[in-house]
Formats: sequence, C-alpha cells, structure tokens
Amino acid sequence: MAVALDRFPGRGYGSRPPVIAPLKGRSLALAVVLAALGACAPPERDAAPLDRLTFPTGLAFHEGRLVAVSSNFDLTYDADDGGSVMTIAADASLGAAAQVDGAVRIPSYGGQVAVAAPAPCGLPAAQVVSVSRKSRNAYVLALDGAGALSCGAGCELPLGAGGGMDPYGVTVACTPGRPARAFVGFLRSSDGLPRLAEITLGDVPSARTGVISNASGTTGTLAYDPDADRLFFTGLGSGTSLAWIDLAGGCRIGDDDAACVVQQATLAATVRGAALRALALGALRPGVPRRLYAAATMYDADLEASAGFRLEIGSALLVLELEENAFGSVTPRFLGSIDMYFGAGEVRVLPAQPGRGDVVAVAAGEAGEIWLYDDDVGQFVAKVGRDPLTGAPLLGRLPYAMALETRADAVRIYVASFEEGFVSAVDVDPENPGAPVIVPARIAEVGR
Repeated sequence: MAVALDRFPGRGYGSRPPVIAPLKGRSLALAVVLAALGACAPPERDAAPLDRLTFPTGLAFHEGRLVAVSSNFDLTYDADDGGSVMTIAADASLGAAAQVDGAVRIPSYGGQVAVAAPAPCGLPAAQVVSVSRKSRNAYVLALDGAGALSCGAGCELPLGAGGGMDPYGVTVACTPGRPARAFVGFLRSSDGLPRLAEITLGDVPSARTGVISNASGTTGTLAYDPDADRLFFTGLGSGTSLAWIDLAGGCRIGDDDAACVVQQATLAATVRGAALRALALGALRPGVPRRLYAAATMYDADLEASAGFRLEIGSALLVLELEENAFGSVTPRFLGSIDMYFGAGEVRVLPAQPGRGDVVAVAAGEAGEIWLYDDDVGQFVAKVGRDPLTGAPLLGRLPYAMALETRADAVRIYVASFEEGFVSAVDVDPENPGAPVIVPARIAEVGR
C-alpha cells in the first residue's frame, strides 16, 4: 500500500503505527485509518547510487567526459539525495562498466545541465551548473582536469525565494569582457508570473531570481547567443511564443535598477497549436540571418479554445530566421514547420561545416529515435534508433537528453534513454547527415 502524503514522498513519515487507546464510532474509524497509514508508511530510502543513471534529464560533454544528471523520477531512492550529477569517461565506458570520474548527490527531480569551460568563460577551472526541482536550488560544481566533481563554498544556491518553482532549463553565458554567468528557467512560479534566475559563476557563485514580465506564463528552456549576448527562452504564455532578452546593455535579472526588457514574438498566426519545448541556435554565417530551431508539441488549438482541453496531436520542428533590426535586436520570421512523431525532446545543432547549412538533431522520444534535419534541403533526411528488421528500440525507451562531441571523422551524438538510464552514441557525417551510424556499445547500461 502506498499513500501519497505530499508531492515528494520520502523520509519522515514514521515506521510504526501509533498506539491507539480504545475508541468508539467516528473516533475508532479515524484511528483505524491513521493506523493503516502508519503501517504502510514508506520505508527509509537509500541515497542515489553513483555507478548508474536513473531517469537522466540532463547531458553535456566536456573534454572526453559526459556530464549527466540523474533525476530519480520514480523516487526509488531518497527524495533529498536521490539525484546525482556524474562525470563519465565516454570512450572507456562504451560497452563496459561506467567509468565514473566524479559524482555529487543532489536532491531529486533534476533538470538540465551545462558546463562553463575555463577558456571561453574566463574561469580558472570548469564549472558544472545543474538544478533540482525538489529543492528549488541550483548547484555550481567544480570540475577538475581529472573529472572529479566537488561542491565547495556557495555551491548550493537557493532559487525559490524569488517565487520561482520547478527550475529546469539551464544554459551558460560567456562573453568576453563580462563575468561568466548561467541562467535558469522555471516551469512554474508561485504567482503565475514568469521568472528567470541569473547565476554569477566564479570562486563563490551567487544567484538572483526575478520576475521578467507582467504577462503570465513560464520560461521553460533556454538558448544563449554568445555573439549578440542575447538570451532566448520558450514563451511566456501558453501559446506559440518565443521570448528573448538583449543582455548586451548590461541588464541583470532580479535587479530593479538594471531590469531586463523582455521581447516576445507570438507565432500563433502562422503556426497554430504549438507549444515550444526546446531551442537551439544555428551557426552564424556572414550575410545570412541566423536560424533558430524549436522542438514543439502540437495540439488541437480549436478544441482547447472551445473546451479548455489540450489534446496533443504530435510534434514538430519549427524553423525560424532571426533578422537583426534597426533597434539593436532581432525580428523572428517563421520559415516552416516539419511534422514529427509524438514526444519531441531536446534539439541540437551540429557544428558548422563550410559551404553548407545547419544539420539539426532532434530527440523523438515516443518514436525511440533521433531525427536529423538538413537545412540545405529543408526536411528530415534520416531517422535512427529502430532495428530495421524487428523495430526494436536501439536507443532505449524515451531517448531525450542529448550532447555532442566533435570527432576527427564525425560528430558523435550522445543520447540518454530516460526510462532505461543508459546512453547511446550515434555518429553522423555532417557532410552526409542522411547516413547516421549507431555505435554498437552503450554507456552506463546495467542489468535490471
């Protein structure tokens, strides 16, 4: 018997039923219910294991290692320390036991993860930024050259005091002449107003959370343009919205004296019934407007308008063009929508190749595949992840979080199976993206 006593069941509910004195009538009935609740109270749970992934939600790649967040989504482990951030030697772990070089436990319901590298961010050593929806904290972990992780002074940063709930999206913002920063988006807030958190990285990190608009909504996932010092995030309201902040003027989240002005483009007139879920910026090419790619959940907009009920009908990759305007910002222009199967997850743009357009990878979770879009032809050119003969899911169930590694002969896409907790590798020739190859071995696969 399991009784959900709050959203994050865990420790503290007791292990024995209370002692009950003789009672009658309603008092007796109430006592019986209380005794039953005590008898089936959840047991003490173990802390997160540090040799495997459990429902991974975030994945990054840094100097030969994967940085992965385990969310403990099903609360098999303790809610307060059942999540983790781990560094895993990628090549050494293919087809073998995971070589974990560093690990730190965090509370459950982790989100995305980002790495601030020393050179571009002006830091003496790399730092890893992740979040927990359970604690409403950000975690800025030191990452040394051997892959070890540590949580030092100022590592644990409260984000919920500013009204943000469910921190999830994470991105690092490094621009020459500016302190290294990270930004966090929130899936909910205490009053329905959208918020962002800004984290100043360094020896002793600090964070501020602030309301960024008087419109209702959330801030979801984020994408940072280092060339323009501009932060994009999924829309403020429930419609098809893209929002952004021009940071170059020196605005600061949560600072009333230097408040950031949020700009927004509503795309509902051109693509109805789309909720943006993930963003990625295309390569910067001289004389050509930059592309922005958004993975979106598609729903029946007419049904929602008439009945207040949202029915998901699929997913899509939206392609936008970002034209720099006379006001020092951008004007997004919708170019097209390419239909996908249900459950579009993260989106990644492969490193730019001379003389050709972007190649974009999208995790198609419900299909168990990665779909590859070639902007030169304006369509998906490959789907990879199913055995061609049996249809078996070769990337595991619900592939979602992704990371990229540039290799000598290919771009390697790492994708984590949310349900099965292992990482697969897919090699793509960016000059020929229509012929991806799944690496036979997996990373962090364990017997279940």
